Amino acid sequence: MHFSQRQSRAGLLTLCVAIVMLGGCTTLKTPSSASPDGSISKSSPASPQTETETAAANRSAKEQFVAILGTQQEGWLPKVLAGRGLKKGLTPAATGKIIPGAEQVSEFGFSKVAVQDIPGLKQYEFYYAGNGEAAQLESVKLQFDPNMNEDYSDLVEATTQKYGAAKPEDIEQQAIVWVGSNFVTAQLTKPLTSFDGYELNISLPKD
Repeated sequence: MHFSQRQSRAGLLTLCVAIVMLGGCTTLKTPSSASPDGSISKSSPASPQTETETAAANRSAKEQFVAILGTQQEGWLPKVLAGRGLKKGLTPAATGKIIPGAEQVSEFGFSKVAVQDIPGLKQYEFYYAGNGEAAQLESVKLQFDPNMNEDYSDLVEATTQKYGAAKPEDIEQQAIVWVGSNFVTAQLTKPLTSFDGYELNISLPKD
């Protein structure tokens, strides 16, 4: 009788140990993507546009400058403006159809348009000669991102690849001028304040 009870207790103890061991073997870890309530959330795949913007933002300073300016073979205008119909003599209204916001001209003939989607570029500034509806587009200025002011040497390399060699003394003084055909000019100048970026002012050809 006593032997039978001891045997039953021993069997029960063995069964309990087996259950505990089995439970330890089958315990599942909460997936890293699980939410606090234990449910598993599925991550949404990145859209092609987001991936493109991320890749552009991850470019080096020189790569960003080259992407903005393009090469000498691509023409006088910076790559971000080339082929869009910008030329000397356009009215503010006509310019605004190409770059929305460019039609909002100040009393001094300037129109500033912030750039949101081109890494390395902060804004465009258009200059019009004349007043009112008779005003005509003369030039466009590119202001680069102030956060890239320390990358001046990369900017110089990109602009010289675009417009030609520059004199060492002009590079040192941070005031470089290039003259193209029909006397159009491009001028790279240093920031006025630490809140400004380098500026490239480009006079527009008629065609």
